[in-house]
Amino acid sequence: MTDHAPIPEGQPESSTTPEPTTNSPESAEPAKNLNDFFAMLERDGSGALSLLVVLGVGVLLSYILWVPFAWPTEIVNDIVGDKNCAAKQPGTSEMRTCAATVAAWKMVGPLGIGVAVFVLRKQLAKWIAKLSTSLHPGARPLVGPLLATLLFLLVWAGSHASTGGQSGILPQKAFPAIVGVYTYAVVRYGPALQLKMPGFFEKREGIPTIGRILITVAIPTGVSLLITNQDRVSDTAQKEQFVVLIGLALAYLMLSPRGGDIAGAVGERLSMTPSPQTPASPAAPQPAPREPGAST
Repeated sequence: MTDHAPIPEGQPESSTTPEPTTNSPESAEPAKNLNDFFAMLERDGSGALSLLVVLGVGVLLSYILWVPFAWPTEIVNDIVGDKNCAAKQPGTSEMRTCAATVAAWKMVGPLGIGVAVFVLRKQLAKWIAKLSTSLHPGARPLVGPLLATLLFLLVWAGSHASTGGQSGILPQKAFPAIVGVYTYAVVRYGPALQLKMPGFFEKREGIPTIGRILITVAIPTGVSLLITNQDRVSDTAQKEQFVVLIGLALAYLMLSPRGGDIAGAVGERLSMTPSPQTPASPAAPQPAPREPGAST
């Protein structure tokens, strides 16, 4: 049995418990790389890199979430019932009426999803604000466009559950990413575009809001009826996507706020909270009227 050397006074006894290990450089590397990536996006004054990220991530999300996001609309449509025009004679007015009716019924599911989003708008606005403040500044501009992609995907996947394999301008499953790209482009570049078209936006302000809304809805609807006025509609995916793009362009031209603060206006619409008004400055006191013949 060997003798242990005496422990000098004041020196603590050694413990067999291993010292806690700090995070290895390898584990911190992904977070550092991600922060560096977001910092690069923040430094990009053109916004082009963020636009590409919105497009790429939007396409990826659309493909991954297509099936689960189609379920809510499919459930609603199953409850409403499956309607078709298989027994109608092509080219007849009865066939066209039936086709319009079926199209309207198919919109019940997407419309229900849209109503649910509107009802939950305040919670969505709070969630977006909370999430944005916790992110790197370079990642914050991506939140709104990617959320727009997901909301549109919820409607688009449900109404195209059986035709997701078709392609038009883009594959149907990738098309929701365009809404995210549109959202980012409008917020990022919309104010500059308004400065380049001051005459148009000045004249647009002369049209009442209800009139501008009707224009935004009526023109895409008219184009849709015109290009689908066939016995058997061909290239349906391409025509649908074309109509959506027309609607998005008109939404910006007719409904974007005149001041260019699109992001602020969207937040106000989501929360339905009126923007703070600057209190009016008190009017300067007016001098009392002088009586006729009074001396100065």
